[in-house]
Amino acid sequence: MLKEISCDKFLVDGTIREPIKFHAGLNTIVGDSNSSNSIGKSTLMMIIDFCFGGLDYCIKEKNIIEHIGHHEIKFEFEFNNQSKFFIRSTKESNFVYECNSQYEKCFKLTLEQFKKDLANDYKLSSSGLSLREYISPYFRIYNRQTHNENRPLNATIREADSSGITCLLKMYNQYNDIDTKLKKYETANDCKREYDNLAKFNIAPIAVSENEVKQFKEDINSLTYELEELNYENNTGTTDANLARNQLKRFYLDERKKLNWQKNELIYRKNDINIMEGYNKKSYSRQYNELLEFFPNVNLKKIEDVETFHKDIAKIMKKESENANENIDNLISLLDTKIKSIDEEISKMKNVPNVSEEILNKQMYLLKQIDFKKEAINNFENRKKFHIEYELARKELDDLVNKRTQYVEDRINSELESINDELRQKEDKKYAPTFYINNLNSYSFFTQKDNGTGTRYKAVCLLDLTLLRQTKLPIFIHDSIMYTNIEKDTAKDLFKLYAQETNKQIIIGIADPSEYDDSLEDGTIYNIVKEHKVIQLSKYGKALFGEQININTDGQKGKRR
Repeated sequence: MLKEISCDKFLVDGTIREPIKFHAGLNTIVGDSNSSNSIGKSTLMMIIDFCFGGLDYCIKEKNIIEHIGHHEIKFEFEFNNQSKFFIRSTKESNFVYECNSQYEKCFKLTLEQFKKDLANDYKLSSSGLSLREYISPYFRIYNRQTHNENRPLNATIREADSSGITCLLKMYNQYNDIDTKLKKYETANDCKREYDNLAKFNIAPIAVSENEVKQFKEDINSLTYELEELNYENNTGTTDANLARNQLKRFYLDERKKLNWQKNELIYRKNDINIMEGYNKKSYSRQYNELLEFFPNVNLKKIEDVETFHKDIAKIMKKESENANENIDNLISLLDTKIKSIDEEISKMKNVPNVSEEILNKQMYLLKQIDFKKEAINNFENRKKFHIEYELARKELDDLVNKRTQYVEDRINSELESINDELRQKEDKKYAPTFYINNLNSYSFFTQKDNGTGTRYKAVCLLDLTLLRQTKLPIFIHDSIMYTNIEKDTAKDLFKLYAQETNKQIIIGIADPSEYDDSLEDGTIYNIVKEHKVIQLSKYGKALFGEQININTDGQKGKRR
């Protein structure tokens, strides 16, 4: 259980507060009649949630961090009389440090590992729930928005009811078989939906009724007979196998044409590459000498330089053309190999009967019609099969869910009735709240003939006390807002019930305990609060962080964010 929390930023009258000590049973965080708000009650509860691995303190209490800076929360848990000490910082909130008793850091744990270890210490792991799944809905703190009196199982304001129901069933060890049946149902539903969509979106042929299946079977017989007659009348002797071979032969012939065309294109390209074989110096000299006879003053050296340049260019072009021709020759060789392979296949098909294009097309049409109707029948039969499997899986799931949820409902409602009887005398008895699980996605929680806000909050308090008694839930936290709308006499009776708890922990915030006593002479609730008080907060230096951070002490105007 949680034993203590401390922080160097917790102040009272300017000095660091002593560690806040917690104990089994009821723990009260108290305000006073002079200052019930903005003194740190809810903030301390957010810090407790932080000690249990929550993230909301850093996210939803940013104004605290902006005001006092990042800080470390030191806390102690105790299990089987053995203490464990930890530090978690707002600056490094994804890690937790395991410490010695002097809060000297020893090991750095990831937040996930810390939560897993804490779940093991609380013996929650066997439920199939994580630590946060188990406790988060029952840390009912205003700034976490988990105090919704209408959806008491929801861990967040936007969480689907299905999550809360699943967690509840696991808390009562009633979910294992459901999980298996649910997966079977979902698989069957997916298969059913797949075949339903064939007809809905015209994805593939599917018969729409048994009558159409019957008609398609008759059509297949008729089409098969027509195909046989076509082959017989044309004296081709063509079987389905021969038809397929004939089509393959046509394919090979067409492919051979394409390959020959590509080969010819390459040959033409090769022939178009004309390379000068190089200039012969001797022939050049002869031509130049003839040129001198007509132009005795020509500069022969310059002409030779120009011709040498052309010769160098010609060598480069020759090399490139040789490479190009080599590549073309390789491609032509590959095409020849492929053509030879196709010729060999065609030669094996000398005995394949030639079928006219008209007959071939008619045969293909008949075969496609037969295949279409066979596929439509097959899809219809599969759809029928999966509908049967779906209905069977749905019934198995519904039967099991009804059985498991009825067990949970009976246990919860019986305890709610019992606790409701404990609250008030029989002569003043009011209806107990009632909990129903409608299905795996929906639940109802109400009090017969009374839908008042106070009654709904009272019902949530009774539900949390029920779960504390009946499951492994180790702790619940109630912010003072939980009791604002509850009748004072009912709230007093709730506090008395809480005070009877001795093993697990209950942490509640009370704005002003004097409100719950008709006279200070009675002092019943005042004494309960005082006996179980872990901290009392007030203004004038006695807020959680020493001062109320919502008070403007320097006269500055608010800044736009």
